[in-house]
Amino acid sequence: MGLVIALLAVAALAESFALPGWVTEEVRPQLTVAIVIGWGILRGWEEGAIVGVAAGFFAAFASATPVGVPVVRLAVVGLLAGLGLPRLAQISALVLFVAGFVGSLVSFVISVLGLQAAGWTVSWERDLLFNAMPSAILTALATLVCYRGLQIIERLTTAQTEEPSL
Repeated sequence: MGLVIALLAVAALAESFALPGWVTEEVRPQLTVAIVIGWGILRGWEEGAIVGVAAGFFAAFASATPVGVPVVRLAVVGLLAGLGLPRLAQISALVLFVAGFVGSLVSFVISVLGLQAAGWTVSWERDLLFNAMPSAILTALATLVCYRGLQIIERLTTAQTEEPSL
């Protein structure tokens, strides 16, 4: 899991910067959400939630939002991905795409609710249509790629722990 945590740190930093010529400042793939969903699907709800909490702390340090908002939103996304999707993800890549899309929107809703509870003013109607929906599509595509990469990481990690020591 250590490699996944390091990957999350890099993803959180990458999310905090707009990629010129590819996405705007508001519309970008949520790489941390994609990784948390992928790991939750691969390893179950417990590790999905743990990785979500770690990703939340990295995201909080890279943004101006209150620390609890990204921690809760990513922990919930990891928990939900690990609860219902492990068996469904084996059926089709479409399940991964939908998981990334829905996970991104769930993340958005939790962020809006958390920021409003903290006293922030959020224009969620406009942001949902013009920022969250396009970002959810990019996040869904990123989930497909991240899931395949996380499968490789899981195989490498599992192979190292199963080797007998002499």
